[in-house]
Amino acid sequence: SLYELSPQRPGTVDLYFVGFAAYASQDVFQREIEQATVIFEQRFDAIGRTVSLINNPRTLQTVPLANRHNLERTVAGIAGSVDRSEDIVVLFLSSHGDDDGTISVNFRGFGLNDLSATDIREILDAHGIEWRVIIVSACYSGSFIEQLATPRTLIMTASAADRSSFGCAHENEWTYFGEAFFGYALKRSTSFVEAFELAGARIAEREAE
Repeated sequence: SLYELSPQRPGTVDLYFVGFAAYASQDVFQREIEQATVIFEQRFDAIGRTVSLINNPRTLQTVPLANRHNLERTVAGIAGSVDRSEDIVVLFLSSHGDDDGTISVNFRGFGLNDLSATDIREILDAHGIEWRVIIVSACYSGSFIEQLATPRTLIMTASAADRSSFGCAHENEWTYFGEAFFGYALKRSTSFVEAFELAGARIAEREAE
C-alpha cells in the first residue's frame, strides 16, 4: 500500500521499486515480479519502499491491478515521498511486448489497455521523477528505449527492438532475462550496469546452447 511506504532518508540514496506484472494468463510474470521485489529488498535496502502491481487471478484480492491508472497512482505516491535530488525510482515491467513500444496489459474480463513507452514517460514526467531505472522484460522491448531516454534514466531491456525474448512459459519461475539479471547478476553485483553486462553474457551462453 502507498500509505505504508517508508519515508526517504536524508543523505541516503533510497531506491523505490515498482514491479508491474501485466499479463494475467501466465504465472511467470507474477513470479518474476515477486522474486525481483525480494531481491531489491535484500540487496538494495528497499524494504518498505516497494510496490507490486500484478494481473493474476491468484493475487486479485490482495495486490492492485497492473494498469495505467494504478501505475500513475503509485508514481504519484512515491513522488510525495522521495527526495528528487538523490533518490532513485526503479520500474520493472514484465509481460509480452510488441515492436511498437508497447507491452500487453491483459486480464480477461477487465478490459485493460496496453501500456506504451509514451504512457510511462508521461507518468514519470508529470510527477517529477528525476532519477529513473527502467527495466523491461518483454519481446521487442528495445523499442522502449528512444521514448524513455533522458540524461538521468538508465534503461535495460530484455531484447532489441526487433528481437524476441524467451522464457515466458506459464510454468517458469523466471523469463530468461529475469533469471539472468535478477536471479543471477544482481546477486553478484549491486551495480546495475555491471549486472546487465553479466546478464547479457549469461543469456548469450544460454542461447548458444
